Amino acid sequence: AGLWTLSDQMFKTHIDSIPNASNIVSRLKPKMYYLDTANAYGINFAKEKQFGLIAEDVYAVAPELTKQFIKPADVDSAGNVVHASVSFKALNYTEMIPLLIAAFKEQKHSTDSTIAALQNQINNCCNSNHSHGANYNPTNPNNDVANTDVKLSDAQNVVLDQNQPNPFSEQTTIGYSLPDNTTTAQMLFYNASGRLIKSLELTNKGKGQVNVFAEDLTNGIYTYTLVVDGKIFETKKMVKQ
Repeated sequence: AGLWTLSDQMFKTHIDSIPNASNIVSRLKPKMYYLDTANAYGINFAKEKQFGLIAEDVYAVAPELTKQFIKPADVDSAGNVVHASVSFKALNYTEMIPLLIAAFKEQKHSTDSTIAALQNQINNCCNSNHSHGANYNPTNPNNDVANTDVKLSDAQNVVLDQNQPNPFSEQTTIGYSLPDNTTTAQMLFYNASGRLIKSLELTNKGKGQVNVFAEDLTNGIYTYTLVVDGKIFETKKMVKQ
């Protein structure tokens, strides 16, 4: 036997999308618990550990997902009350499924929009550089003054490069440079919520690179920070898509 519901549109009116689904889901508080098998209500509860939500908590966020029930009193053949009646709230877990789907779609739309915006910024920057050429001088667009290119390098400076490629799908590379007198250095990786997901000790002085393999990461924005001798040098963003 399955759990059936009226799915045909002909039975429904005032159909609309679910607003603020992500906000509702974020306020729910999943719990693990044991049911009261020694209760005085005559209910035969399972003894195993349970995972779920507390009806009173859900009622404060989405009361439509709860319903008040009354279990009638149990009486014996002589009419004596064996177990008193009890009133309790119950949850409609089936109704939570469309709420979770709506929340997932909201989060995906937000992530896709952020990635698209970053991609446009990167493309605009690259297109601008290519259209102007290597010797473009923004203060003199007619290029009527001779330009001389010079490349400066100081291996004793701390350098943290932008990861390439960015955005990336499975693998990206981060270049860096550490002075010879560096004592300790770490590269720290954080997810979009600011949680540290990886700490990497950098032991090589001079120029180096970190090859990041992230095929198991979910799509979104991540940051990496270079810490040299206990001080944060710089933080950059990278986009997984």
